[in-house]
Amino acid sequence: MTESEMIIQLQEKIDAQNKTIENLEIKLQGANQNIEFLLKKLYGRKTEKTSVIDGQLIIGEISLGLFNEAEVNQDPKVLEPVPFGKPKKKTRAGYKRKEIFKNLP
Repeated sequence: MTESEMIIQLQEKIDAQNKTIENLEIKLQGANQNIEFLLKKLYGRKTEKTSVIDGQLIIGEISLGLFNEAEVNQDPKVLEPVPFGKPKKKTRAGYKRKEIFKNLP
């Protein structure tokens, strides 16, 4: 084998390897796109895409003072009444231990 034949053979080998590398890079890009799609599908937004529906209140409007009427009109010196008294102690119905043991010595 002469030197020029060897150079041609090595050049062909290099070209074949470059084509293989390009094909593998294309496959890798496709796999990365699949991974990205599946991650978005798994962890992505799962709610409706519309931002505003007619007649629906937006949470941001709460900060604009729509629901602050009670706080604005209240007298800060007056304490709010407690809505309930002491809680009742609840016992189990049918608890008859004293009746069972009353005849024992």
